[in-house]
Amino acid sequence: MTNILLTLTLLLTFTVSPRVGSPSHKEVLARTGSMLPNIPINSTLIVDEAFYTAKDPQRFDIVEVRRSFSNPDSSERSMDVVVRVIGLPGETIALRRGSVYINGRKIKEPFGLRRCPTKIDEAVPCGEMSAIKIPAGEYFLLADNRAESEDSRLWSPRTVPKSDVLGKVVKVVKRSTAVQQALAADSPVSGLYR
Repeated sequence: MTNILLTLTLLLTFTVSPRVGSPSHKEVLARTGSMLPNIPINSTLIVDEAFYTAKDPQRFDIVEVRRSFSNPDSSERSMDVVVRVIGLPGETIALRRGSVYINGRKIKEPFGLRRCPTKIDEAVPCGEMSAIKIPAGEYFLLADNRAESEDSRLWSPRTVPKSDVLGKVVKVVKRSTAVQQALAADSPVSGLYR
């Protein structure tokens, strides 16, 4: 047991720190499966908050954004989420049979996806969306786990202004199996590492 605790302590000491590399870097915990298969649940993400100070987000960048919303059942008015930039300012974007079309042309997404079911569900616009024009200075964002995530397909408004982009994910630190097990709710050492 002592060896396991020492190993977990060393893993956490060397893989997680309050600020990493730069004063503009912060850590974010991936608490959901919205970016599966590329970002596992409970991975630590290093977000560079200054990355877009002098640059604009590019297609396929993974970003942290602040989404504002109104929920009468909650005191929360915003939530920070991690998603991927797909549509850029001024472009027209549509989804057809799970594929993304930019300005009428199907694009190739060079990363792993959890695609939508082939059966079209009118209630949840997973792989289908009529064309929309992205306003100047705004972005259309999709999660990699398309079948089980909320993103620009469901948000209102559907696009996000650059001012709501909090930073670029510059590194993903995947936790080892031992650390994952230690963080499990039924683990006797779970309280030590949260």
